[in-house]
Amino acid sequence: DLKKCKDPICLGCGQCLLVKLMIKIDTLDHYGRGIGKINNKIIFVDNALPGEIIEPIIVKEKKNYVEGYVKNYIKKSEKRIKEKYFA
Repeated sequence: DLKKCKDPICLGCGQCLLVKLMIKIDTLDHYGRGIGKINNKIIFVDNALPGEIIEPIIVKEKKNYVEGYVKNYIKKSEKRIKEKYFA
């Protein structure tokens, strides 16, 4: 099911879990995290917008919810703004 993360994108904690799943983000919470569902649990994902399909990395799993961040964007939201650099 869930395996220890050996991904180079990991923050180095060695405790996070790598999940090879695609999650659709439905809405945002009051902290601005994306909300989706994974195995009948709510997942909160940093840097994810509604309408995006992402591949998450799970960093915390509780009884009723899961927390993670984006490993890969499968489909980005049309509302995502590209970075602009000013010189």
